[in-house]
Amino acid sequence: MNQLIDEELLNFIVAEQKAKATQIKSDTLEAILQLNARTIFKNNNPNNPIGILDKEKIIPIFSRGKHFLAAIKQFFDALSQQQKFVTTPFAQVSKKGEEYYWIKQYGKFGMTEYKLPYFEGLHEIINSYLFGIYRFDIDFKEFYEEAMR
Repeated sequence: MNQLIDEELLNFIVAEQKAKATQIKSDTLEAILQLNARTIFKNNNPNNPIGILDKEKIIPIFSRGKHFLAAIKQFFDALSQQQKFVTTPFAQVSKKGEEYYWIKQYGKFGMTEYKLPYFEGLHEIINSYLFGIYRFDIDFKEFYEEAMR
């Protein structure tokens, strides 16, 4: 009988601690500032310290071609879906002299790798994501439209 009471007490304590941990995790996520297609640009936030990218420096990436844009879209999709990825701490340089990050992105059912071409602000985006400074919710079409405004 005493062992049954101890088991119930232990189950109660464990359930209560799990509920507290879930609440703390939820509160922590809500406290992290979320960047979207509008707030990621410094130009849209002149009186606020948020924002990472300058529109003038991003606009040229849209003329670099489909392969270039596909990698950037895939990367922003991964950030928005809170997927895990691994990369080098600094950009690498190709034989053509172009900077890039090699991304190993982990999804629900596996891993994919791709070359993410460098653009100004990318290093800060990567670090902000990996260290939980910002959460990202970036729709690539909205990102393009906002950059062009």
